[in-house]
Amino acid sequence: MFLASDKPLEVVESSYEGHINKFEISNNMYYSDSYAKDYSDKKYFSELHWISAKSSARQFINYLKEQLENLNEIEIWNMWLDTCGVASQKSVHISELSIHDFEFLDNSTDTPVCLIVKK
Repeated sequence: MFLASDKPLEVVESSYEGHINKFEISNNMYYSDSYAKDYSDKKYFSELHWISAKSSARQFINYLKEQLENLNEIEIWNMWLDTCGVASQKSVHISELSIHDFEFLDNSTDTPVCLIVKK
């Protein structure tokens, strides 16, 4: 999965100062940014790793809220590298974002899916 935004996002490591984060965000994507640019017109891309989706969802929502203080929206993409076709997209306001919205990202492996979280 990757995140797309108009400004760089804060990096999150899996653990720091004795706390364990249940997600990781890196600005060094495993695959080339060119794959992401095929789907999003955002300028910055970050790789997202879930360690445990359900238990990390609340923590991730708080992260998104913090990041949206300086952004209008963040795209959350799920796709395989060889995936093609028109992306399925869903948009949600950050104040209404819930754990269940992340289920949309797991709906398909045949086509790309994007959850757009807005301020």
